[in-house]
Amino acid sequence: MALHFLSPIHRASRQITLYLEAPMAELGVRASEAHLLGYLGAYGPCPVGEVARVFGWKKSTLTSVLDRLEERGIVERTLNPNDRRSLLVELSAIGRELAERVYEPVGELERLIAERIGDADLAGFRNVMAAIDAVTAVEVRPERTKSQKETA
Repeated sequence: MALHFLSPIHRASRQITLYLEAPMAELGVRASEAHLLGYLGAYGPCPVGEVARVFGWKKSTLTSVLDRLEERGIVERTLNPNDRRSLLVELSAIGRELAERVYEPVGELERLIAERIGDADLAGFRNVMAAIDAVTAVEVRPERTKSQKETA
């Protein structure tokens, strides 16, 4: 059975990870850690449970990643004021600087890809992604309420 969408998406995801391994290693982070830094830079602080859902990591894996980054002063975990049973994770000042440096090779990859496609290609890609969103109806990252945004 030919998979016209899922196999190419999986392959592209793996290609991106492998492509970014070397520049991330030069920055002293693993590709998974770099992805987390980018996410926290855009959406942090956020509950640890949200990070686990977005990345699809087991709690033990996420804990190991967060422990490593916290030991290096890159992230901080604090008690979640909206749910005292959970923790928030956010970038430290060092982490914000590192996240900006991580974005450089990611932005360059985006630019190189954009050079090879046209507006119609991008529109088609967005249509495929919208179709996946509509068919699966899965919310990976929940929208935050106003009070959650203010305290996060």
